[in-house]
Amino acid sequence: MASSSGEKKYPRRMYAEGKAPSQTKSMNYNCYVSNIKMVETGVGKDVWESLKESSIGVIAKLKDVEYTFSAKIVHYLLTHQLQTKKSYEIWSLIDTQPIRLSLLEFGDITGLNCEPFKDENKWDLDHEEFWGELNVSTLEGPSLDQLELVFSKSADWTFEKRRMVGLLCLLSIGIYGLSPSSHIPLHQAKRVLNREAFESYPWGRVACKSLMDSIKMLSYGVKKTYTLSGCVHVLLIWAYEAIAGIGELHGNKRAGDEVPLLSWGGSRPRIEWSDFFRKEKKSHANKIRVRNFITLFDGETSAKWVDEEEDEDVKTLLDDIHHNRLDESAWDVIKANISQKKKRKEAVEHSDVDSKEHEKPTKTKKKEKKLEGVTATSDDQTSLVDMMKLFTSKVDNMETNIANKVLTGLDGAIDAKVDAKVELRFNPMDEKIATLEKEVKFLRERLGECDTKEAGSSNVNIDDDVTSNSMPWMVHAKSTSHDDLPIHVVVKNANKPCKKIEKLTKEQTVEELQAKLKGKQVQTTVTNQKKKIKQEPTSSETFSNPVHRRFRAGLNLMVAGICGVKDDTSLPKRQPKLSSSQLYPFVGNSTVKRIITGVSLSIAAYDPMTEVDETKAHDLLDFIRQDDMEPIATWDSNVEFYIKLITPRDKWCTQDYGWLGSSHMCSAMHMFYKRSLRDPSPFHSPRIAFIDQWFVNEMVRDFNLGTFNPKTWTVPEKYKRVFNGTYPADSVTNKKWLEDVDHVYACHHINGNHWVALDIDLVKEKIHVYDSILTVVPDDKDIKEICRPFTKMIPALLNAMLPRNMRKKSDKQFTVIRLRSPPQNKNPGDCGVYTLKYIECLAIGCTFDGLNDTNIPALRLRLAAEIYDEVGQPRIACRSTHLVRDEDFGQELRLIDSP
Repeated sequence: MASSSGEKKYPRRMYAEGKAPSQTKSMNYNCYVSNIKMVETGVGKDVWESLKESSIGVIAKLKDVEYTFSAKIVHYLLTHQLQTKKSYEIWSLIDTQPIRLSLLEFGDITGLNCEPFKDENKWDLDHEEFWGELNVSTLEGPSLDQLELVFSKSADWTFEKRRMVGLLCLLSIGIYGLSPSSHIPLHQAKRVLNREAFESYPWGRVACKSLMDSIKMLSYGVKKTYTLSGCVHVLLIWAYEAIAGIGELHGNKRAGDEVPLLSWGGSRPRIEWSDFFRKEKKSHANKIRVRNFITLFDGETSAKWVDEEEDEDVKTLLDDIHHNRLDESAWDVIKANISQKKKRKEAVEHSDVDSKEHEKPTKTKKKEKKLEGVTATSDDQTSLVDMMKLFTSKVDNMETNIANKVLTGLDGAIDAKVDAKVELRFNPMDEKIATLEKEVKFLRERLGECDTKEAGSSNVNIDDDVTSNSMPWMVHAKSTSHDDLPIHVVVKNANKPCKKIEKLTKEQTVEELQAKLKGKQVQTTVTNQKKKIKQEPTSSETFSNPVHRRFRAGLNLMVAGICGVKDDTSLPKRQPKLSSSQLYPFVGNSTVKRIITGVSLSIAAYDPMTEVDETKAHDLLDFIRQDDMEPIATWDSNVEFYIKLITPRDKWCTQDYGWLGSSHMCSAMHMFYKRSLRDPSPFHSPRIAFIDQWFVNEMVRDFNLGTFNPKTWTVPEKYKRVFNGTYPADSVTNKKWLEDVDHVYACHHINGNHWVALDIDLVKEKIHVYDSILTVVPDDKDIKEICRPFTKMIPALLNAMLPRNMRKKSDKQFTVIRLRSPPQNKNPGDCGVYTLKYIECLAIGCTFDGLNDTNIPALRLRLAAEIYDEVGQPRIACRSTHLVRDEDFGQELRLIDSP
């Protein structure tokens, strides 16, 4: 089909060329491979092997693939789509070559059954009994959160029931790609009750529809973040399969796997698409190697959907590609048709303005003439800056005018006029440059004299390799759009640092941290390190807020210094001389000397105050830097989680930037959970337990909402699981309170802005409060009132759960005691770190010696490195900046941040 202009009518670009939105750091999705690993652990090895052989077994097998997702490649495909009426396929334009992802390509990549839906697929079955066993509603399908809870009680279930639970999990994760709190459609979830009906169902068509629905409803340029549903990994494999060069360079393909989804290892490359296109064309006869679409064995080129609308433009495109007559210039023609009139109008306007410039002198010309006669006065620097700006502006305007006139195809007379204008503009150029050079020379001499006098009259020591006669200012040629017309600019000589000023810079901070943490010689190449790190495109370059941009750049430098990243440049080293206030007072390997009276340390005990393990710190740094190199990070919430945790107080971009939230406390408590399960455990007693932070929040909310009445209160199922040691589901201890546990540790958020540690003694019925900032709530009576949810609800829980022969029922509340001896956070902002260290020391059985504000920056790094090493993906229930979601109840809570 041809347009009125005789050109091919193909689907138009979603965004004009060069206008596709650049996603700054956040493409989110729900199809996490880590969740698939959780299913393997929950259902048991025998069921897992059966799931791998099921009709959706490719989702289970994805867990065994060493695979890295690249959101940058996927984002490029999504933002270079063509506009179509098709609901279940997308087209993406790769340079001038369109590629398609439809049901045909989806089925080829995944190997899933993509046959049409049939009438016999519609059936019903009594399902209420099974949902009752799962403890989920009979009115809607289960969610992944609900299924995860089933794992703690399904160990004794039959093989078939555990298999059904596993299939439901795979549907949620890989077929629908839902968030953990979203429910599987009930009419599809019921199919697990009939093996034959499940295995014969076209789940590939369901998965394709889920992914396409998610893609079609997104707007990529409105917000800085978006979330995809469905199996997003298909999009990346599509890129590797359809764009040969991308697959060769970045796909890491493996041989022998049955379907493409399992055949690629992937990577997170830093791709400059324009460079890739240029090299690809240079190596392959000016062509981009692509596979436009897949054709079936019977010659069919399109999949059939009952409710999909026909698109004549797509049909034309498909037919032209199939018969090798694609007009690759079609999208350039479309672009020209849209903007031709606008360009001509702009060009004419510029021409009119230029013609008037000869008739009447403008204010700009007057300023220019005035600047030409300026001499070096006390305002030399300001005059020079103004002159440079004006000079650059005039050249840019001149270039724009010339370009517009050339593009509009004006006749020879106008071309001659343009040439005359160019000659008129460029003739005075040499004279102006000569004037500028004279002024720069004069200004350089004056500033050099001033700096020499200042250095001679000060007590500041200057490096040996810099003499008093060295010029502190240098003239450099800055390139412009005309290579032979550089601009001369004045910059300060970096070889002559003034230590009086340098003392407060981020570079000096890095040196101090290196010396404090590693106790080794520090290279005097901080400036070079900063340049080296800046050369790599990082996420800080994508921040719209300049404050955040500067903060992130400084943070990268700081982390690099802490973790011992060395510059390749071999320069002389010097021994740092730190004052006594800068020395890091690590207690270091002295745990035995700091044992709490009456406590016997475990043979696996460790010192919680020593420096971070270098390997763990490097692993964390690599994770953060890997995200920086990927402009569209899929782990943005996780990276931000760790960056907040490692950032010391004096590096925060805002007053409350580094406050720890519920997710930080939950992840750390989960780490303590896992350590308590070790054999041998590093903790001094097996009769201790740690309360999950989401459960603490739930208790406080239940109490504050007034739903708790000791006389009528019915213990919720979740409370029972906590009491019996079966919550959280991935940290089951099966230790019951009082029977197996004497002390319970928890983090409590008080006053809306502060964390305290709670040591709940179940035997003595006392709650010891460890508070790092006593002035936040100075009155002990107020502390007792704040802890009321625990003093009332824990006794009620014991009354309901324990038999009389173990504990007599009592209405007596627990006693609250706030200790005033713990180390204090004198520079407020780190109470969350103090709280976690209180709990860690109490669990190990050592004192708090070494816990102070000076040590906190390194303890933050150690805490982050250990959480990353032992927990990995943080326990962020809802990936949002402002909200968290309780994993069991699906209720939205305000994210708790505190100093």
